[in-house]
Amino acid sequence: MSNPAASSLSQQQVNALLAAQYEDIFAVLGMHQPSPNGSIVVRALLPGASAVDVIDCANDQKVASLAMVDAAGLFEGKAGRRRKRFAYRLQVQYPNNTVQLHDPYRFGSQLQDEDLYLFCEGTQEQVYRWMGAHPRTVEGVEGMLFAVWAPNAKRVSVVGEFNQWDGRRHMMRKHPGAGIWEIFIPQLDAGLNYKYEIISGNGQL
Repeated sequence: MSNPAASSLSQQQVNALLAAQYEDIFAVLGMHQPSPNGSIVVRALLPGASAVDVIDCANDQKVASLAMVDAAGLFEGKAGRRRKRFAYRLQVQYPNNTVQLHDPYRFGSQLQDEDLYLFCEGTQEQVYRWMGAHPRTVEGVEGMLFAVWAPNAKRVSVVGEFNQWDGRRHMMRKHPGAGIWEIFIPQLDAGLNYKYEIISGNGQL
């Protein structure tokens, strides 16, 4: 295997990411534009993968191949000459197979500001609609929306057989003001067994 390429992240950021201790995971994984009118950058953490391509959902064409920047499965690369965000899938090569995945870090928050506000007030009477696990279709992609209240947690992940119970694969987004964590995971069906992997404020699992 060739040596890993350089990342635009600092080594401190990379170490925190690989240790599943990054404070705002959505700020680094997924699609980003570091500067106005600059190149689009895509990052993915896919332990066990050997190669990753970015596929444009609009035409099913490969836009770019991501470079492995850490052997633990961190990939990064520019999306060709693109200057605007676009819907994409990741074509991921593993030792025994190749799969196409909708990147969960491509999608924005699925919780409404009003719901979070009412939850903080203690007047949200329909929290059952979105807390827990619920089927959801986002941008035409079917999957499951997960949300849990864990105000003192340092990190929360969704784990199950679908991700080998690996807490690095689906780390959740935190809404600090409400203490709620959420993530939309594409291509999951209702009824799958899952758990929340929670790291407490003092770093205990």
